[in-house]
Amino acid sequence: MEEDKKFKLKLGITKPPPFDPDTFNIFSAVSYGKLTAIVDHFEILDEGGISYLLAERDDKGNIPLDLAVYLGFKNIVLYFLKCGAELNSVDLKQRNLFHNLCYKRNFTTLITIQNFVINDFKERLHQDLISTKHTYGLKNIDVKQGKLIKSGYISKKIQNNFKDFMAAIESLAINIHEEYIQFYRTVLSQQDEEGRTPLHFSTFEKLVTSLLSFGLENTEGFEEFSYDCQQLKFLEDDSIKTLDPRKHFDIMNELKHFLEPSVYKKIIKTYKKDKKALIKEVLNTEDINDQTPLHIVSRRGNYVLVRFFLRLGADANLRDCQRKNPLDIAKNKYVRQALTNLNDEASKGNDKNITRLCEEGDNINERNDILGEAPIHRAVLSKLKSKVSALRTILDQDANVDLVDNNGWTALHHAAYNGEYESAVELISNGANVNCYSNSMKTPLHFAALNDHADVVNLLVTKGAKIEGISNKEIQKFAPQNSSLIMDNISPLLIASRKGHTNCFELLLSLGANLHETDVREWNCLHFAAYNGHHELVNKILQIDHPENILIKQKNKQEHLPFDICKNEKTKFYFRKKKKDDEDAIKRKFLELRKKKKLENQKKPKTKKTSGKATKKPLKEENKESDDDYSMDEDHDEDDKKALDSDKRKKNKDNTSNKKSEVKGINSKIKDPFSKKASKSSLKDSARSSKKLGK
Repeated sequence: MEEDKKFKLKLGITKPPPFDPDTFNIFSAVSYGKLTAIVDHFEILDEGGISYLLAERDDKGNIPLDLAVYLGFKNIVLYFLKCGAELNSVDLKQRNLFHNLCYKRNFTTLITIQNFVINDFKERLHQDLISTKHTYGLKNIDVKQGKLIKSGYISKKIQNNFKDFMAAIESLAINIHEEYIQFYRTVLSQQDEEGRTPLHFSTFEKLVTSLLSFGLENTEGFEEFSYDCQQLKFLEDDSIKTLDPRKHFDIMNELKHFLEPSVYKKIIKTYKKDKKALIKEVLNTEDINDQTPLHIVSRRGNYVLVRFFLRLGADANLRDCQRKNPLDIAKNKYVRQALTNLNDEASKGNDKNITRLCEEGDNINERNDILGEAPIHRAVLSKLKSKVSALRTILDQDANVDLVDNNGWTALHHAAYNGEYESAVELISNGANVNCYSNSMKTPLHFAALNDHADVVNLLVTKGAKIEGISNKEIQKFAPQNSSLIMDNISPLLIASRKGHTNCFELLLSLGANLHETDVREWNCLHFAAYNGHHELVNKILQIDHPENILIKQKNKQEHLPFDICKNEKTKFYFRKKKKDDEDAIKRKFLELRKKKKLENQKKPKTKKTSGKATKKPLKEENKESDDDYSMDEDHDEDDKKALDSDKRKKNKDNTSNKKSEVKGINSKIKDPFSKKASKSSLKDSARSSKKLGK
């Protein structure tokens, strides 16, 4: 009961006596809604008499405007404001009219007051703009967005004073917004004798939303306000100045017309920042019981206002004099869900609240997030040290360890992606599937390799994670709807090579990954490393691939070698270095082989030459072997090329000399056909031999 009394908020207005037209009582006239009688009575009074009546107070310190606001007579409120009633007046308990507005939920009256305040500020701004333009001799058509137009038709004096004019306009814009913020700071921060602001009395969501959405460019309820002003005109004497809000409706656009867009944008940005800070300050104001407006709406079970206050910056962790926060005194589960939920408590690593919410009936596997994340995901994603303990508590509450979010990620996927080794150990020890696939057909091992988390990679592989890429059959089996994703699917080793993670690459190789594995485009690890410019990994792969050079010679589907798609000069350097090292190795091998053969020939015993043919035959075979040795290396050095060329030239020379000697022998046998001694048979023989020689 004592606790309920602390939340009991009650405002009272002294009931005035019945209205008597003969003995005019302002409070009686207001309480019975006698607007016509009030207008008629004010017309016979002078300005001092009207001010006296408007400032009159009852036994609780309320002025007539407070009573009109409390009772919701918006036309009487508008008339009193037009006649000069004080908006910031407070009663004996230090409450202003906004306390009454929030308590009585008079929304239409609030809209009337807000539009009157906006019109009042705009009217003053209009007068200041006229005065400033008159001072500097400028018109609206002379200036546009901070620039002086038609400068040829304007006097030099005006051109010289243009900077001062722009400074004055900017000062007007800044001052009008600062004064407007200050007005609302005064009325919203007003605390009564119990330390409560108007927002402590807020119970109507629509009214509070409108109250905290104040602004000079706000047009909510303007048409209705303008209509009420016209209706009021018919009650008043024609000699009295009427209220016409349409006259100053576009004054903010006129101000914007003068200023540079960047300057105006900066002013509005500062105004919004100050407004946000003011609202946050008011929402976190504590009364004598150390309770904020959030405590009170939470205790009353107002779910909508709880969410609205939290969005505007209300602190849900503030505690009252009994050390209770808004969550502790929440009336129902909907308010508790607005103040906090299992996801929030999992992110905070709060074991106590997780257990309490589960005991109160919250579903530990409920995905109440736009991303489809459950408490088990939030616990892994938390940055606090107590997250492992919170994760353990969630698992103890029978949470589904393989529950997926909207992307198909399990908690183990998140742990692998973020390198959360301890969380991964906890999940695997509770039966998490190390080979589960996400919507993009990625396992936790893919994500661990993606971000170079070598310790998690080692853990997953040792616990049974598949180290190879997914096959087409597996995609058809596990997710036939995602069969198009095969084009994007690569193994963890290829992911590590694409990202240039040397540590993970070496670890995966040591754990049994296939170095020569390719994706569907037939890209191997060297293709990925070369294309992405990871020169250190390229150098490492080239060393591992030696001496077979399978990777360096392998082409992808576009018939490109790894070197062909290389963009980086550093990476190209390692390819050239590898080629030069291979050439040097071949040269060394060739020289060693030639030296070995030379030594073998020296060790052989010398044999006597039996005939010319017998001695020539081995020489031919030896030359043949030497030619074979040279053909082992396509890129032998220039000296060896010259040696081969000289040998070939000698052979050609010997062949031509042999042919010449044969020709001479034949010519010597042929006799002169014109000599008498030559016979017909000798002529025929010589002709045949010459034909053979020609062939």
